[in-house]
Amino acid sequence: GSTGSEVLDDYEEGTWTPNLQGSTTHGTSSYVNRGGTYTKIGNTVTVWFTIKNTTLSGAAGDTQLAGLPFPCTQINNVRGVQGSTFRMYNYATGVTSVNEVVYMNVSSGTSYLGFAVWRDDSTWFSVPIDNSTDMYIEGWLTYRTA
Repeated sequence: GSTGSEVLDDYEEGTWTPNLQGSTTHGTSSYVNRGGTYTKIGNTVTVWFTIKNTTLSGAAGDTQLAGLPFPCTQINNVRGVQGSTFRMYNYATGVTSVNEVVYMNVSSGTSYLGFAVWRDDSTWFSVPIDNSTDMYIEGWLTYRTA
């Protein structure tokens, strides 16, 4: 073995179970199919997730994806998100015009994230909860952990 900066001394792959919830009231969710995988190298984590045929009831606030495999951290007051994308089907976002730019907002020390979209070429918009049925959400996110 070698030593130094080229040695991967903290590498991990695994699965995790994503869960949808509301930011104000988590509510109750049921799923036909959901799953996720992750790769962690040092303090950088990339997660992939799919949630199919979701039903939420009693949830309130903004949409959150919970159950991240590692809590997020901030570095030098910068939120730990490096990149993300997601798709939503049968989900009422309340936005009539949405750009392709999307963002997942992760707060330091938490194991959940919030969805945001770039609305009307002018403002970020947090995606409100949708207590509906047959929703489909999938995507990926790279973030920092401690």
